[in-house]
Amino acid sequence: MMFVMYHMICFTPFMSDFKVQYYMGFSVILFVILHLVVNMSIVLKKSYKALKRSYLIWNNRRTQNKSRVKMMSDFKEASDKLKLRKRQEFAKFHETGELPNV
Repeated sequence: MMFVMYHMICFTPFMSDFKVQYYMGFSVILFVILHLVVNMSIVLKKSYKALKRSYLIWNNRRTQNKSRVKMMSDFKEASDKLKLRKRQEFAKFHETGELPNV
């Protein structure tokens, strides 16, 4: 930024040669573009890192949710089997009067 401010001094009556002012204009453009490229690269790099981190967090939550759903379905399946066995033992007890083996 200091380079651009130095160049602005060259556009005052301090510099009387118009040809030098003309070339200093190109120099100002070069420094402004360089400044923009550096700043945009910093912004894009940080945005990329933030986006990558967000994706990793989302993917981790998604896989954890899948395993949680699978675990819950396994639990429900085991619970249903246990209920079915209890019903069968209860029905057998009413039919025969024998107590189930525990």
